[in-house]
Amino acid sequence: MREEWMTDCFCAKRWQVLAEVACLVIVLATLPIRAGAQVATTTVQGTVYRADGSPATGTVIVSWPAFSTSANQSIAAGSTTAPIGEDGFVSLNLAPNLGAYPAGSYYTAVYHLNDGTVSKEYWVVPAATTATISAIGRSLHPRQWRCNR
Repeated sequence: MREEWMTDCFCAKRWQVLAEVACLVIVLATLPIRAGAQVATTTVQGTVYRADGSPATGTVIVSWPAFSTSANQSIAAGSTTAPIGEDGFVSLNLAPNLGAYPAGSYYTAVYHLNDGTVSKEYWVVPAATTATISAIGRSLHPRQWRCNR
């Protein structure tokens, strides 16, 4: 009788320890997911104008290849669309790609304006709270950029 009690007690204790270990493994496995999900972004904003100086309306589609930020955060390839308001104002949050890997990573912004105009810019976004479109946008393809030394 005593041996049965000891065997039952050992078996119950073993299951309790296994359950505690399983809970610990689950908690530890989800911690990196939560910590890695926070990517610092930069608010890219500004007013889009037409050639005649009037505010533009429409949408901007921003796309990007996969890259790693300078803070070593992995960003999957993707795209986002933002409306350009009646006053020409547009704002969107993007992960910074200045100093990213691979080197030369950039965002492609395609403006689709209400008057049928379509134009393209290439953006390199700094790690900052905000950045203006006029400061980060280039109409030349990045292969044509030259360093001023």
